[in-house]
Amino acid sequence: MTNNNGNRIPENVTSYDIGNKPYKHDPGRGKWEKTWDFYAIALSHCCGFRHYLIFFALEPASAVIMSIAYMMGMLVFTLPVYFTQMFMGQFSSTGLISVFRIAPLFKSIGYISLFLNVMTCSYFMVATAFPLYIVFESMQTHLPWAHCGNHFNSEECEAIEPGSLNASMNFSDFYYEYSNNRTFPINEYLKYVFNGHDVDNNWYFSWRIMLCTLLIWVLIGLVLYNGVEMAGFATVSVLHSMADANKLIIILLELFVIVWIYGRLRFKRDVKFMTGKSIKSWKVWTMRFITPIAIAIALLVYIFESQYYRRFGHILAILIFAILKLTPTMYVPGYMIYKICTATGNVIDRIKKLCRPNDWYPADPIEHQNYENYLDNSDIANELVHANLITETVSF
Repeated sequence: MTNNNGNRIPENVTSYDIGNKPYKHDPGRGKWEKTWDFYAIALSHCCGFRHYLIFFALEPASAVIMSIAYMMGMLVFTLPVYFTQMFMGQFSSTGLISVFRIAPLFKSIGYISLFLNVMTCSYFMVATAFPLYIVFESMQTHLPWAHCGNHFNSEECEAIEPGSLNASMNFSDFYYEYSNNRTFPINEYLKYVFNGHDVDNNWYFSWRIMLCTLLIWVLIGLVLYNGVEMAGFATVSVLHSMADANKLIIILLELFVIVWIYGRLRFKRDVKFMTGKSIKSWKVWTMRFITPIAIAIALLVYIFESQYYRRFGHILAILIFAILKLTPTMYVPGYMIYKICTATGNVIDRIKKLCRPNDWYPADPIEHQNYENYLDNSDIANELVHANLITETVSF
């Protein structure tokens, strides 16, 4: 990009100016083997086809209303957010942390996203461990949850014999009457697995579930060892849930960084470089205004509901929960203060430098050179120069 005198105007700041190490691309980083693999993963990650199954269990009128609400959420929230996140990752060919070369002041968002993903993966790994444990248990000759006489069964245990139920019996009434005097083998089995021999111990640590959890982590590590190349051996993706305040705040900050700090003109320029097509202005307008408003409303609703249902809890428990919830998000201003203190120049200059892209270009050397040539000939690049937006921190 050049000015009227033909001199190139640097849009990126140097690593020295902001106290960062120079970015070095890893040539061994995995790539998609086929274009279709990327499309398949992107579509499944964005849409979540399993959510459509609930529509078949609803009345026609309810299904229509829910479909409208779901599609509105897709258009206003899911697609804009996913598009901006996909743009950051695919343009730079980097991960959650390095991608914030686009605005180094907000690099802490990458650390928080990684932390939340690890925590969410850990949660789902535990949820997946129990079915794996049941698979191992079902390899026995006699299923431990199908009969009494196991070492963990009590004297009240009594299995339902075949033929004890007939077509005229109401199962719920039978279960109520039966469970008042006896216990089912499956109930005692589950209590044993999760509570140990002491059925009243709610703090029991299950080594069985722990070992199965470790096994799942090992299996996933083996799958990902050679990198993500095919859709079938793909990837472990955890969808961002709207029912989490930290994730909503992170998504809101990501949008702010891309379409406000980096700027709508730079964003449109880079998208055109990637796809060869110009993104419509109304789509960018939606990302800048409509989607942030929708996220803010969802965040307020989440906070209200969480406080409403927790008002019956102990005040100390509510306080601890609030601290744990806010701790990851508080890392953002803390990291900002740290980066501002370690940069050079006065405070205003430091903030401006940290909000400008640093080494922001495609990682592939050939694409990098193509991008440099594109900047010199881009109409939007000239528009940026004439609007004097390069020296501005935020383009409103």
